[in-house]
Order: sequence, then structure tokens, then C-alpha cells
Amino acid sequence: MKKGRSVEEVKEFLFAKSEHDFPDTIVSFFNDMIRRNKLLSGEVTVRLIKVSDPVVVLTLASDSRLKDLCIPAEGGYIAIPSSNENAFRKKLREMGYGISVS
Repeated sequence: MKKGRSVEEVKEFLFAKSEHDFPDTIVSFFNDMIRRNKLLSGEVTVRLIKVSDPVVVLTLASDSRLKDLCIPAEGGYIAIPSSNENAFRKKLREMGYGISVS
């Protein structure tokens, strides 16, 4: 939930207060919501770097020096988690690439 209680807390509250067992569909509904809420996380900030040549995107993202620091993204971008940005830029310079600022 965006504000207030978590889905787990709501489920536990309702189940504890009920005098009857909930139907399987309700139990499945809550379990599915809990599972879906754990699928995505917004904890990582990334820098997107536009690469004008799609071959270079794949080359950089698969290079042994960079592959653990970035991932290719849609539209000709490379995504670099902020925690990897300095190391990525250093390795990129060592490989003879620079990032232009426009």
C-alpha cells in the first residue's frame, strides 16, 4: 500500500478478527497481492547514458570490464546503478571512451 498498513498487516488483521475461515479465493487474493508487491523495488537510482550506436551498447554491456557495472536498456541506453557510476566511468575512460555532456 502507498500509505498506511502493509498488505500483510491488513491480511493478518482481517484473518485474526474473523470468526470464520476465509474462502480460498480471498486467501489467494491476499497472497497474490503480497507476492506482486515484492516483485518490484524502487531502491536503486540509475544513470541512463544514451549511446548513438546500438552495437556499442551491446559491446560495452558485454565487456568483461563493464558487464557487472551496467546493463543495456531500451532505446539505445545503458543503465548504470549510481553505486557503480564512478567505477563505470573510470573503466570506460580506460577503454578510450568518454561521455559528452549536452
